[in-house]
Amino acid sequence: EAGYKGEKIQLVGERGRWLKDGETVETVGQMLRDAGFNIEIQMLSFQSWLGVLFDRPKAPDMIFTNHSNDIFDADRTFSTFIHSKGPASSYPDTLDSKIEQARSELDPAKRQALYEEIGQTAYDTAAWIPLVNIKDIYGMQKFVEWQPREDQRLTVFEMTLQ
Repeated sequence: EAGYKGEKIQLVGERGRWLKDGETVETVGQMLRDAGFNIEIQMLSFQSWLGVLFDRPKAPDMIFTNHSNDIFDADRTFSTFIHSKGPASSYPDTLDSKIEQARSELDPAKRQALYEEIGQTAYDTAAWIPLVNIKDIYGMQKFVEWQPREDQRLTVFEMTLQ
């Protein structure tokens, strides 16, 4: 219905930077093949992958990336994935001015409203697909009591020793 006629679609990933990254790329590629898409997977070293990620004119059709937001600010996600100049964005510049406005808005309620509007638009016109929430793996001595956080922050003040 969308007019796809079997053209080759390049999916670029890398192996060894994030937990199960290569396996995830291969799984997604196979799922797309199973849905009828002609997927070509290209696995790169992390350094080469970074070169592809930040070379917008040579962007592949699809690229696997990982994203965290340990600063708890929507601007990091929106500037990376939705702002038209973001390294992982495939959006047109229609939301750029709102992202820039929200970034410098000092009124928390106005900033929140702008981010909610941007988020809803991104949800309604998704150009990327979040797949998994990776939990970090930590090694600790038995005498350390600490519950890892979902945001990947290491908060020593939350740790206790027995």
